[in-house]
Amino acid sequence: MKKNLLQISLFLILIERCKQYIIDKKQQVFIVIDSGTTLYYFMEKLSTELAKYKRDSTDNADWINKISIISNNLPGIQIAIDKGALYPKNRFSPPTFECIVLPGTAMSLYAAITGKETDSKLQSLRKINKDNLFIGLTVGNWIRIRNTMPACPLPMARGEGHLSFKQVLTDNCDEIYILSPLGKIFIKKDLKTINSALFPQYQKDKEIGYEELVINNNEAEKVKLVSTVRTDENKILFMHSGRLKDALDCVDNKCELDINTFSNTDIKTLPHILFEYDRNYEYPYSEEIAELPHLQTRDKKFKEEFFSIPQKKNLNMF
Repeated sequence: MKKNLLQISLFLILIERCKQYIIDKKQQVFIVIDSGTTLYYFMEKLSTELAKYKRDSTDNADWINKISIISNNLPGIQIAIDKGALYPKNRFSPPTFECIVLPGTAMSLYAAITGKETDSKLQSLRKINKDNLFIGLTVGNWIRIRNTMPACPLPMARGEGHLSFKQVLTDNCDEIYILSPLGKIFIKKDLKTINSALFPQYQKDKEIGYEELVINNNEAEKVKLVSTVRTDENKILFMHSGRLKDALDCVDNKCELDINTFSNTDIKTLPHILFEYDRNYEYPYSEEIAELPHLQTRDKKFKEEFFSIPQKKNLNMF
């Protein structure tokens, strides 16, 4: 029975995609996971589900043995070890999957390991396992949709080692999924314009701004956005949601596919993944805080220019 993609969490879809690949290709899958709170929770869910799948399977789910997680995410690694144990309450339990911790310098700001050693190790693992599938998951402080075709998301980041690892991950993975909330995505804007709006001093000091991934036309086809859309026209990001779908060519429900199609579709023809999300809020202002968590993005002009929120939609507290 086919299920709508929007009704299934990403980690379940990804597991099914890995399973299909391993069974069909008889090869290993390496899932490379970046740092960040969003990906910490993804690692928790992914590890929990893989262990549950292994325990509940009637055929031992031997294909799971061919999944390896590679990460520089310090808290994510710990949760993956805990939740990925075949028997979570037994400290001597064997792991469900291999977890590879990248070496390097621990950075408290990102709760991650970064640096030249980190990047080099990932490149080395890719070279050694060149015939296997590498799937990358990453995030950005912000996301800019590439203005040239094929359109794809470009993570923006700043800080020592932060963007470098994302670039190495992107360059060395066969398919990349970039996770982002809708209110952190910029459409039809260039990097300079975004930095100028976010940082009043940017014109005088370029170093305070964000940098972004470099993705060429060939690589763009393997990079997919995972985000949300609004179907309720009363939601403040409804218009922004529509512009995102247009920019990614996701009109006519093109990004709503069933799990079987997702599992078997080549990454180059796979559409971006947009989940419907129309949460209800008790107060209008609560919606604005949730959708636009950064204070500077709630400025009237900023909301209108970057998120297509008409100034008439300025919200009162109650």
